[in-house]
Amino acid sequence: MPLAVPPDLGYDALSVPMHPTQLLAAYDLLRQQVRLPGAIRREMPHLIRHDYPAGDGLIVYSELTADNAVEGIEEQQAFFRRQGQALSWMVYRHDTPAELGTLLAERGFTPQAAQAVLVLELQPLPALPEKTEHAVVRVLEPERLQAVASIQEQVWGEPPSPADMDRLAKRIGESPAAFFLYLAYVDGHPAATAHLSLHSPAAWAALGGAATLPAYRRRGLYRSLLLRRLRQAQQAGVRFLEAEASPMSQPALQAIGFVHITDCRLYDSPAQGS
Repeated sequence: MPLAVPPDLGYDALSVPMHPTQLLAAYDLLRQQVRLPGAIRREMPHLIRHDYPAGDGLIVYSELTADNAVEGIEEQQAFFRRQGQALSWMVYRHDTPAELGTLLAERGFTPQAAQAVLVLELQPLPALPEKTEHAVVRVLEPERLQAVASIQEQVWGEPPSPADMDRLAKRIGESPAAFFLYLAYVDGHPAATAHLSLHSPAAWAALGGAATLPAYRRRGLYRSLLLRRLRQAQQAGVRFLEAEASPMSQPALQAIGFVHITDCRLYDSPAQGS
């Protein structure tokens, strides 16, 4: 059975702001159509999977039922076990069946922290401040990536993997019109980082990678990086901006108009033998 693609939502004709239920429908359409950087999109019965060159897979959209969920999960998991590779499955609060996360956990998937899915309509957007509170620099040189990695390691408790850093270097080198990585500085020292990714389809973009060194928190660095990315997305003609937000960043995003449309949780099934 093919996936049921919703009808064209006619973004250009819709009034602003959209109702949260319309935003959720638009977001689900994105989940079905999005092409993730560096991955091959594979449309299968009841789900869409993205396969990466290293062999790992990510499922961001599924239409399973109580009758076929166990079979669908075990089929995907068996495929990646045979390859000796890892599989991740993003589960949203409104996905079906309602017990999808439980079924994944029962089959060895490890749940990560839940995050709120927030969406902001950018066209039109009220005028933004002319300047940010801190120096924000776009990262275009590979040598600046070490500062990004250092911040992420100190904030998240472990260094980015070599594969993650290679992917980051490739994106800043090969996708300058679609990927924007930033560093915020305090007194000449890199103190925070974040990025903006323009999706395909082009109506959407995503915020991600926000991390601020503990010693520099509560100084407006997150806001400075947010404003820089909002302006960049606006200039690119993006209609919808999405973010998967932690409890720490959710209030700041909602304060400027982001709408909480659902929640998500990533479930990881590691490579065989890892």
